[in-house]
Amino acid sequence: MDEFQQPLIRRIEQKDFEAVAEMTNRHFPQMDMTASRITRRLSKGFYYFVATVDGSVVGFVDILLREGRAKLMGLVVEDEFQGRGIGSALLNKALEFARTQGKNSVYLEVKQSNIRAIKMYETQGFVFSKERGESGESIYIMSRKVET
Repeated sequence: MDEFQQPLIRRIEQKDFEAVAEMTNRHFPQMDMTASRITRRLSKGFYYFVATVDGSVVGFVDILLREGRAKLMGLVVEDEFQGRGIGSALLNKALEFARTQGKNSVYLEVKQSNIRAIKMYETQGFVFSKERGESGESIYIMSRKVET
């Protein structure tokens, strides 16, 4: 693909479940994600948005609504599509969704070593809240207010 096509950001559909499960397992192997697990997560208050280019899923974000706030559970963009604003577009979609659902803040966890993601979150207004250790690597908890 020589010329980059703008992605379509939309709610996940059943036809996307396998692609999202595969992407999840490539980036978070400990999750052991399956299409049926995505179905269960959707029934438990998780919301997924996907980015597609030419009909193929190239990224996704999932968010869990909690009382008063939302937790960004994961944001993945395929390696060959990184650096093109897709992660920011997915994040903005999740933030807008949280706002429309009446949530006043969004928080997330990110590995200390994931500098690229941390920089993107900071440019989107997320600030460091606290740090916790997990199996040898620190995890940062970041949050931001959502204007309602």
